[in-house]
Amino acid sequence: MSSHKTVIENDLVLEFVKSIYTESANHFEMIVGGEGSQAYKFDVGDDLYVIRINKHTTVGFKKDEYAWKHFSSIKIPIPKIYHIGKMPNGYSFCISERVNGSTVDSFDDEILDHLKLDLIEVLEAVHSIDIKNSIGFGKWDEYGVGQSQSWRERVLSAGKYLENDSEMPDIFETTFLEKDL
Repeated sequence: MSSHKTVIENDLVLEFVKSIYTESANHFEMIVGGEGSQAYKFDVGDDLYVIRINKHTTVGFKKDEYAWKHFSSIKIPIPKIYHIGKMPNGYSFCISERVNGSTVDSFDDEILDHLKLDLIEVLEAVHSIDIKNSIGFGKWDEYGVGQSQSWRERVLSAGKYLENDSEMPDIFETTFLEKDL
């Protein structure tokens, strides 16, 4: 498990979920996966939800919300975001709709072979998103603004991290990135 991964007691999350929803949360269960957040699925009536808890920040959740608002479509299904905020313990949370499915890395080669055309369609939809009104290039923030002023600047900036680890002193200790890889 990554040292970046949030770990929180199940009872605290369930108590928090019940404080938000007047109806009781049913079928509350931890979801395995994720690099930084701990996730749980639950339902309230007929509505299916996921709550993700992160001890570090809400920025990733806000980026998900930005993506949902700006890029979600039939071909690019991005779960609706309902709530982003802070729990009483200071941890960040995000509640979104729960969508049934599996991650691509959970399939064997035979199933992946059958899914290739579907995956290509999704990639084509992603690559056809109109970004002409976007600002910046490369890694973007919760407002959709890229860190670099040009694509050239972004590409050239990657090299400095390979040449000098002191530019990113704790990145391999505080994130899921693996230095050797």
